[in-house]
Amino acid sequence: MSAGYLRLENNQIKKIVISSIECEKVKASIHETILNSDGVMKMKKLERFVVEAESNLNFMPGGKHVMFSGLKEFKESILVCTFLSNTGIEIPFTFEVLKNGR
Repeated sequence: MSAGYLRLENNQIKKIVISSIECEKVKASIHETILNSDGVMKMKKLERFVVEAESNLNFMPGGKHVMFSGLKEFKESILVCTFLSNTGIEIPFTFEVLKNGR
């Protein structure tokens, strides 16, 4: 498993509801790190999330992030992904794939 971080900007006057993510050649899902009722940090898979109008959302350690499986076999340096909204909006983006923490 590997994690990906990014900044997602919504420059529209309407909110965007992201309902899934697709990436070429690897599996990806959206997660958020939360504190449970015992104060223990856990990862929670998100089925959807909202980017409010004229705002941005930062994916970072300890918050929202993209989890990948299958990157060990991925040989390229750029990974192409797309966020999909519940209204048909597609938001393509790329990740630079760093090996061994680089």
